[in-house]
Amino acid sequence: MAKGALVKINEYTVSSAVASFSLTGIDTTYTHYILRLHGMKPSADEAIYGRFTESGTANDSANYDWATRYLKADTSHAFFQSENQDYIPLTVTLESDTNANANGQYYIMNAGNSAEYTFMTIDEAHWQSAGSLRGIKGSASFTVTSAVDGIFLYLSGGGNFTAGKAILYGLKK
Repeated sequence: MAKGALVKINEYTVSSAVASFSLTGIDTTYTHYILRLHGMKPSADEAIYGRFTESGTANDSANYDWATRYLKADTSHAFFQSENQDYIPLTVTLESDTNANANGQYYIMNAGNSAEYTFMTIDEAHWQSAGSLRGIKGSASFTVTSAVDGIFLYLSGGGNFTAGKAILYGLKK
């Protein structure tokens, strides 16, 4: 296998309405993992949030710090940051109209290393109503020295995902 190749670890396809799901399989095999979201759609206007899992269980402690730039094609940009939250924003609020859906790529680093914090880069784009392009770029950290084994995805308002696919890859050294 070529250096820098992606190795699929886990995949989840939304085939019926679901409030949340996890992708596990992170361990010390790779130092970097990549989460990709394709065509993710909420049932109502909500953002996609994430939490890292330890032993398969989402850690909902207030140990997530993040900073993002909200990019908007049709108006001025915005900057958001926060410390000691219980989630990572993987998207901003997505509209639930017919053409709106989110696509993103997130690099996850140090996750399997229990002596280091876990870090994530955020790179997401989506359509809003009337065809305006939006997205966020940023970074996040999980400020706990523990071995992370996956990521839990859910919607900010408790609604359901109605479409989309999430894939977790390991990045071969």
